[in-house]
Parts: sequence; structure tokens; C-alpha cells
Amino acid sequence: MGSKVYIILVNYIKFQDTIECLESIFKSSYKDFQVLVVDNSPDEISAGNIKEWLNNNYKQVDTLYKDLVYPLIDAPIPFVYLKETELERATEIYDVPVVLVSAVNNGFAAANNVALKYVLKNATDTSFAWLLNNDTVIDTYAIENLVAFYKTKHDKAYFITSKLLFYHQKNKIQAVAGKYNKWTGSSYHIGEGEDDNGQYDNYQLAEGNYLVGASMFMPYQFMKQAGLMAEDYFLYFEDLDWSMQAVKKGFKLALQPAARVYHKEGGTNVTIINNKANKDMPGYYTLVNRVKFTKKWYPLMLFTVYLGVIFGLVKRILQGKTAVVKKACFALMNTDKLIRY
Repeated sequence: MGSKVYIILVNYIKFQDTIECLESIFKSSYKDFQVLVVDNSPDEISAGNIKEWLNNNYKQVDTLYKDLVYPLIDAPIPFVYLKETELERATEIYDVPVVLVSAVNNGFAAANNVALKYVLKNATDTSFAWLLNNDTVIDTYAIENLVAFYKTKHDKAYFITSKLLFYHQKNKIQAVAGKYNKWTGSSYHIGEGEDDNGQYDNYQLAEGNYLVGASMFMPYQFMKQAGLMAEDYFLYFEDLDWSMQAVKKGFKLALQPAARVYHKEGGTNVTIINNKANKDMPGYYTLVNRVKFTKKWYPLMLFTVYLGVIFGLVKRILQGKTAVVKKACFALMNTDKLIRY
């Protein structure tokens, strides 16, 4: 056995994705892990289905990656099911492969922090944590290669990511990292849409780069020194903020290209956004959090960032989206608070 890896998945409604991801995790060549599934769903349907899977009552999982998911686990998996408050108060270490947590939906960062607090209390200095989107399938050797990165560097002062590939086009890159423009407050994914020919396998992350939130891997000392994720964004910009915090605390950002993760891209967010009432949610959080992030990390760039935000607001007014503009303007005047859409 090597260093223990705590894998954190956040589930919102899409339990099918979570179960597919779990099957791929349990096929991993690296066996010293514990999975913490934080369920943010508004009802018990997801938790109930995940428990059914854990009790070995699922005989079929839809997947494009049968080589990474099948054969399905053919035995019950020991687990505990806790409310968020129960996990916070817990003084014992749950020595089971899966901890399933029912949590209040306070956003992506808050859900991850529920699990990270448990890891901080119970992990050792040799442990790692992996924040992984639930709408992913991992390569058999992904965990092994992520842990191996630190052995080759002989240094744990790294905050790293895997190579993200599109789930439905497995030879196309989704991201090897993100790139942020501090003048405009905009960002994009490095390599997105390109065929993967290894062209980014030696990519060195530098100023302006950040780890994409779908896959963020860290040693225990990172959690202790950099702290938890900022919860005042609710959606978007949390990964960028945490990457900035990592660099501030002396950690280097890096890519482990040998760790491959196939990502459906935005499965959880799409589930939320597909609700007609939420169709303007991405634009709302993108505009508001762009200013919130800039105030925190690049206050001297606020003028140019505000110009872009004003353009975005005018564009939405012309589209007749006055309701979202009113909400965004109110939130922009109160960026010290989390004002949800």
C-alpha cells in the first residue's frame, strides 16, 4: 500500500454519472483510497440510488468506457451514510471505502469543503486528496500516476492536475490547464478541442495559469497551508481562486499528463442550468464573480474588467434579459457577500 488518497466527488441529481465514475475508480490499479461522495441534491433520489449501487443492486451501468468500467463490482461495498452535520461532528475515522454525505447545496466549493474538513482531521502527512468531477471516468492508472508525480519530484510543494479529455471524443483535449487574462477577467482552457498527440505533455504552468476544477490533486500539506476553497463564488472561479491561493502559499502548479480523465464537461452545472428558470445562471455568476475575483486578486485591474462587465450587461439588456441584469447589478454592488442567483 502507498499513501492514502481521498477522492472527493460532488453529486447533484446526476447519480448515474457518479456511479459510472465510482466503477472506474474501483477498477484503479491504485487501491489505497477512500471516496467521499457529497450529495447536494434537493431530494433523496440520488443518495438512494448510490446506496443501491453500494449494496450491489445495480447490474448495468451505461458507459462509453466499458474497458474502464466493466466488469461491474459484484459484491457490496462497505460504506457509511451521514448528514453533513454528523460528518462535521464525527470524531472517529470511518474505515470504509465510501463515505456518502447528504449536504445542503451551498455551492461547489462548500460541498468540497465538507469532505476536505474530514480529510484534514483524519489524514496523515503522507496522504493526498483528489477533487474530481462526478461526470468523469478515470483511466486505470490515473491515481497511480498522480501519486507518482510527487515521487519523481521528491517535493510535495505542488498542486497538480490530470489531462482532461472529452468523454464523447476521447482523443480530443478538454484542458491541460486554464489561462486567465487579468486585464479582461476572461479565461480559456489550454488545448481545448485539439487532438491529443502529446503536444502538451511537457507544458509548464506559469503566471496566469490555473488548474481546472474538474481534477485537482494535492498533498496533505497543501490543505493545511493553502486552506479550504473560497465559498463566496457559489459557481465558477473557485478553481482559479484556489490556484492563486496555492501560488501565494508557495506551491507550484503542474500537469501530470500520464493521468488521463475523460470528462463530460459540466454535467452537474448543465443539470442545474437546464432548468428553464436557471438558463441565465451561468452569465450571472460569470459577470459577478469576474469582479469579485478581480477585487480580491487584481484590484488595480478593476477598471478594465468593469468595462467588459458593463458590455456584458448592455448585451443582456438588448436581449431583453432585464431580470438577470437587475440581479447582477445588485450583486455587483455587494460583492463582499454571496448573493445567489
